[in-house]
Amino acid sequence: MRPSPQGHIEPPCATAGAATPGVEPGTAPSEGNPGGGAEAATVGAAVADAAAPGATACRDAEGKTGPGPVVVLDTAAERTVGGAAAALVGAGAVGAALLEQKIDGVFFTGSHATGAHIAQAVSNRFVKLQLELGGKDPTYVCDDADPQAAAESLADGAMYNTGQSCCSVERIYVHEKIYDKFVQAFVDTVKTFKTGDPMSDDTYIGAITRAPQLDVLDAQVADAKAKGAKLLIGGARGAGPGNWYQPTVFADVNHKMDLMREESFGPIIGIQKVKDDVEAVRLMNDTRYGLTAGVFSHDEARAKALMAQLNAGSVYWNCCDRVSPRLPWSGHGDSGVGVTLSTYGIQTFTRPKAWHLRQA
Repeated sequence: MRPSPQGHIEPPCATAGAATPGVEPGTAPSEGNPGGGAEAATVGAAVADAAAPGATACRDAEGKTGPGPVVVLDTAAERTVGGAAAALVGAGAVGAALLEQKIDGVFFTGSHATGAHIAQAVSNRFVKLQLELGGKDPTYVCDDADPQAAAESLADGAMYNTGQSCCSVERIYVHEKIYDKFVQAFVDTVKTFKTGDPMSDDTYIGAITRAPQLDVLDAQVADAKAKGAKLLIGGARGAGPGNWYQPTVFADVNHKMDLMREESFGPIIGIQKVKDDVEAVRLMNDTRYGLTAGVFSHDEARAKALMAQLNAGSVYWNCCDRVSPRLPWSGHGDSGVGVTLSTYGIQTFTRPKAWHLRQA
């Protein structure tokens, strides 16, 4: 046990179950290199948070996930006292079996549907529950922003890891005064992203980790086209073996399109024109998710005023798609409950216990 700054003792949760079904897999093709690098870092952070106060972590590496996270957990188990971490590999049945164990907390990263199922499964057990679920992360580019610099940053934020990141930029709103310049710069930047072998240093776009996600992307492309969006680049699956999808950019989008409403989790983005800050904030908050959001502007005071109105767990000024171990990571709405990272994340794996002492 460790003394807390508040003067009480915080014993750890005895056993914590974690399940992460491939939220951030590596940008690898489906054959020959399943990846898992980025997710391994996420899992490592969760295990570190749990192990720091002395808790036992038992993590379900679902069958969709590459070997990277399992390697991280095996390494963590070797370095913790008494084998405080264990990796279970399997599909839904393994996760269900884990939930049936006598555990003191459940910590899940993945889809909203699975998170809702987990919450229901443990609802009558009064255990700690933390869910990091999906996102439809928006960014607003103000009229005083540099359209070229903003476009280059946001193209990376939308396409990094082939868009397979919970905090990838998934919606972009641009002030009408610089909309055309921004869109052109964005498309020009995306055209420089090379698709290919993820083991090659000059490759930027890899393959989609899970084949079923290609159907989701196809459906969003078809829906956007049918509702009047303008396809500027991409919009189809890539050639060759593996789960490839072309980097895809749409302009003239709106909130009647699934592309601007539902999580994409792939190399696809919609860019919408707005007339002012008020419209931008309204559209950014018009979502059931609330993981991250950002503002690009030269005016710090203006950006902070806008960020204060955004319904999101993390907000960015002139940057995007990043996580700091020093800051809490959380979501609003259907993006989940609970906190990871920072001292708040460590405290998630503890239970306060007040000691009232008087010398006899």
